[in-house]
Amino acid sequence: MLHFLQHTQYHIKTAFGTSEEYYSNLTTAIYGVLKGSGSAPAIWLAVSINLINTYNKKFQTDQGTPNPTGSDFITKMLNAFVDDTDLWDVTTDHSIPINTLVTNMQTKAQYWENCLFTTGRKLSFKKCFWYLVTWNWDDDGHPTLSSINDHPIPLELTYGDSTTPIPITRKDSLDALHTLGFYSSPSGQQTTQFQVTATTLRKITKNIKSTPMTHQEGQLLIQVYLHTKLHYIFAATALSKKQCENSTAFIVRQPLQKWVYAALQAEQ
Repeated sequence: MLHFLQHTQYHIKTAFGTSEEYYSNLTTAIYGVLKGSGSAPAIWLAVSINLINTYNKKFQTDQGTPNPTGSDFITKMLNAFVDDTDLWDVTTDHSIPINTLVTNMQTKAQYWENCLFTTGRKLSFKKCFWYLVTWNWDDDGHPTLSSINDHPIPLELTYGDSTTPIPITRKDSLDALHTLGFYSSPSGQQTTQFQVTATTLRKITKNIKSTPMTHQEGQLLIQVYLHTKLHYIFAATALSKKQCENSTAFIVRQPLQKWVYAALQAEQ
């Protein structure tokens, strides 16, 4: 397979014909480890373990995330799922200026980019984003999450050996981002997830109403499609009982109507 990819010649075909010149991977191997290859997970793991270990050794002095009493800490440097990586920088030292916190996070993110660059990979800056989670306290000691306007501080990274800084998109602590089918937010708000789930289920309901199906097909739809969609999302959410009931009431009603209708037709 590698020999085939290495020697394949790529031409460009347009309305004017096929180009005589071509390019291949003989000079520069650009085909990676091949999507779908059985060896890809092992190769990814071998490379990622070294990257993560290198990163952890560089910043292993970080304090970590404390429990409510501060007696124990969880050292959490990063989360990685294939090509999706979350970096963390947690501190309980309130004397550190916000600008310094952002600079520390920028240093970590730049180091991770450098590590990736050494392996021939790169960050997609247009897909990258970051949060600054800090608190504002009122006179009665009640905390609220600070907004971007409270601390309008940029975070910039460079790519490879370039010296041109590129600003990375910052998200507000209330913003929920779509990750692996789930909308999560540092604030813990579930409104976005509820709205997206309700919208998705309404679309499914509309399709069910307009689609002829038998009793068996309706039952299969519930077990294979709806259960999979609902269980996967709700297992990761903290939706209230009322929100769950509101989002599922109309979707359950339609398939049940289909079941009854199909059953009556069969009896007749």
